Amino acid sequence: MIYKKLIYYIIIFLPIIQHSISKDVYINNSSDFMNYFSKNDSEDTVTIRINNEVEISNSDEVIILENKISKLVFQGMSKEVSSLNLSNVPNGIIFSSSIEKVEFLNIRIDANSNENCIMIENSDTLFYKSNLYGDPSCTRIVNYYGNNKSKISINETIVSGKGVNSLFHISKGTIESVLSIYMNFFSVDKPGGAFYIEDSDYSNFYNCTFHHGYSKDRGAGTLFYVSSDPGFVTELTLNHITETDIVTKTKDGKGLIIFCNNRKL
Repeated sequence: MIYKKLIYYIIIFLPIIQHSISKDVYINNSSDFMNYFSKNDSEDTVTIRINNEVEISNSDEVIILENKISKLVFQGMSKEVSSLNLSNVPNGIIFSSSIEKVEFLNIRIDANSNENCIMIENSDTLFYKSNLYGDPSCTRIVNYYGNNKSKISINETIVSGKGVNSLFHISKGTIESVLSIYMNFFSVDKPGGAFYIEDSDYSNFYNCTFHHGYSKDRGAGTLFYVSSDPGFVTELTLNHITETDIVTKTKDGKGLIIFCNNRKL
């Protein structure tokens, strides 16, 4: 009888235990990266460990990560040693909504693709002690779609547009940023040099620096809030914010914050 009960508990609970186990995947090159994500496995927590510079290559298609993962972590040794280079990913990387949470820890990311350098859909996201860099081919480094239920956190991180592109497009997602630096952002025909924030109801920036932004037109708009709903209400908290060397070439004025209820602008 005891033996039968033991077999019963093993059959019932072993799949649950296996599902909750954290899995480490070591990525040393582009092949390792593509091979793992091509499996489309279902996992609980997966830590992608990057201990060197990994240059991802995918010449003619967008990379869509559709694995069903509760928590996906990109873990580097340090942002000086560990990096993801997207120079050979012309159509960017999309983190689909099947990945519930994404974290980038102690890593450098070099974005170099078209509109979607990095696109994240409906996933709680954390950038922590990391560096993100843009490229002339990017419109914005990160496009984030929260679907009114997800949050993006950017903590102790440096984000640079390298003087050639904007930094973030946030749509319907909560934003929290602590001790981060946003610099060298550039806007030519799209507003929102550092952040273009669309229909997002809460933003909190604490002890952050915005440095060296340039806008050819429509104002520099370091934080540019937009909604097609004229009655939309957003809550914004700014504490200990430093803004330096923001330049605009139009009469709009530079502006740390710009609010607009016409999405087409």
